[in-house]
Amino acid sequence: MTIDALGGAKLFVTCQGDGAPIIMLHGNRQDSSSFHFQTEFLSKTFKIISLDSRGHGQSTHGSLPLTLDLMAQDVITVADALKLSTFSMIGFSDGANIALKVLGKPTHQIDKVVLISPNISPNQLKFYLRLPLQILYLMMKPFQKSLWIRRQSDLLSLMIHDQAFSNLQLEKLSPPALILSGRNDIIHSHHIREISDLFITAKLVWISHAGHFILNRKQAVINPLIKEFLET
Repeated sequence: MTIDALGGAKLFVTCQGDGAPIIMLHGNRQDSSSFHFQTEFLSKTFKIISLDSRGHGQSTHGSLPLTLDLMAQDVITVADALKLSTFSMIGFSDGANIALKVLGKPTHQIDKVVLISPNISPNQLKFYLRLPLQILYLMMKPFQKSLWIRRQSDLLSLMIHDQAFSNLQLEKLSPPALILSGRNDIIHSHHIREISDLFITAKLVWISHAGHFILNRKQAVINPLIKEFLET
């Protein structure tokens, strides 16, 4: 199904399974299929709502520049369209950052949240990744007349520009959180701990011998952890 969103965007959403609803939020330049292993595993117990973020997958970009705030509003739009009074979220990378933004918009009750490799500042990315992304973004600046280049710049902007998470520092976040990160993640480990500290109740689990992309490389490890957390 498609759901109308701000700026004329069409959000592509699929639902699978029955039970408590969970909205899945993928990473930058991915789509909801990146959660294939988690969807197959969790849909036996939960209702999995898979969303292609605007400008990704089968969702259109719309007329507005991409920001995490706008994409968080898209999540709320989807929840309203599906008449969800409460729901959980599983977010990976940029999807985890979108989930954090949703927590800063207390319009719905969030049951639980699973954050996989989140970051709330571009400085939390390790330098060897952050620098090439910044250089690539600057190289695109002279070519903004091209719609394709402009869209690619929007995607890069989500990773290299400050997305204003300061409101999350004001008070502890109440939904219980499970935070997963690879030991060799592209996010500095002390920043992952800082995000964990934003929550009243959070369980932080480090995945050994793993980097950033643990969804389909460490699914046998993380899927049972996620299921146990959501069922507790």
